[in-house]
Amino acid sequence: MEKFKYNSKKTVLNSIIKKEESCSDKTTYFDFFGLKLSSVKKEILIEDIKETIDKNQKKTIFGYSLGSIRLFNKYPIMISFGWETADIMLVDGRGLFLLGKFLKFPVEDDLSIPQLSKHLLELSEENKYSILFLGTKESINREATDKIKKCYKNIRVFNGINGYFTVEQEEQIVNQINSCKPDILFVGISSPKKEEFVKRWKEKLDVNIIILCGGVIDIFAGDKKQTPPWLKKIGGASLYRFIQEPVRLSKYFFPFVFFFFFNFLPVIILNVLILKNRDFSIPDFYIGKN
Repeated sequence: MEKFKYNSKKTVLNSIIKKEESCSDKTTYFDFFGLKLSSVKKEILIEDIKETIDKNQKKTIFGYSLGSIRLFNKYPIMISFGWETADIMLVDGRGLFLLGKFLKFPVEDDLSIPQLSKHLLELSEENKYSILFLGTKESINREATDKIKKCYKNIRVFNGINGYFTVEQEEQIVNQINSCKPDILFVGISSPKKEEFVKRWKEKLDVNIIILCGGVIDIFAGDKKQTPPWLKKIGGASLYRFIQEPVRLSKYFFPFVFFFFFNFLPVIILNVLILKNRDFSIPDFYIGKN
């Protein structure tokens, strides 16, 4: 794998895109300070996913946001999952997208996991694909399933499975999924459980597309609202989610704000813009740090 390199003569950073041999020619990635991220255009990615399903192949879709980086110390599997398990790694958040653009990385379309999930429903409607929701509470999962069935008449929507299961029950869950053989599996479970589950069972899951989608199932159910486009464009998605659930998310939102302004941003400014450290790695820096 060819890493990114500094090029002080032209720009602060010069990323070298490399195609993955295991993926189609449409999928490329770049190394963002030790993190694997995909350089994709929406139309090309959607076509790539369609081709994967039609050819009965398999791909896993994951994404990083600035909020993800704060969790690396606690959940290091989030780093290894990106490199070892995921086939497509989205820049899942406006903040990381803008940072990538500023530092001259080859980020293309600003496409988050929730946005892609909506596009996958539209793709499934057009091509009569089947889907299954794995995650969230039983009642919310059922509500999301019912709403998709009503709104998308051409999608074959299997009864979903809630995300409250133990490691000992995972094989049973996999067998249940495989009995349906959905084209697309939405995994809406919190970290690190969703990464651990998919990493253990990816090869045995009889599905074509696995998308780790966090709280997207709750959005489909109407339990949560998706961030308005104008607010997302200015990086306000985290604030919008916090306003919807201030009590539950206060323990995540305020530590993230502190982390970004007093930890991550100064670290990037020092190592990338001032010291121009050619070997700076986000995983190396944050693993083992509080």
